[in-house]
Amino acid sequence: VRASEDCGAVLSGCSLLAPANESMQLASACASSLSEWEQEHEPPLQKLGRLGVARGSADDLLAGDYMVSGASPMWAVDNCAVLGGVVGGVLAMFGMFIIATLCSIVSFVFCCTGFHCMGEPEPKRPRHPAGRRLTA
Repeated sequence: VRASEDCGAVLSGCSLLAPANESMQLASACASSLSEWEQEHEPPLQKLGRLGVARGSADDLLAGDYMVSGASPMWAVDNCAVLGGVVGGVLAMFGMFIIATLCSIVSFVFCCTGFHCMGEPEPKRPRHPAGRRLTA
């Protein structure tokens, strides 16, 4: 609902019907703080409630259309889609961590190889001008 409206009053005037035309209650989310997207939305919004999936007589989940109605205009948000963006960001961060770790290991190997292979050369023995070794 709009952030300017009284959330409790709007929630008490809402009705929710499950797929089997059974009445359900929305779980109140009126006390939750406004997130960034809610404040930036035009008009600014606030959370009204959460919808859970109804269970049938055999304790199975009832799939289908749920009807929420009330006197004030309402917006629906798919929290799973929002969560998908967060999961994608976490996976991208994990991938960057793996790449950074591999680059660190490769650079360590190159550093060690350079240290051992590029050390000081062995001292040269003096040679006779004609190409023969001098003996002592």
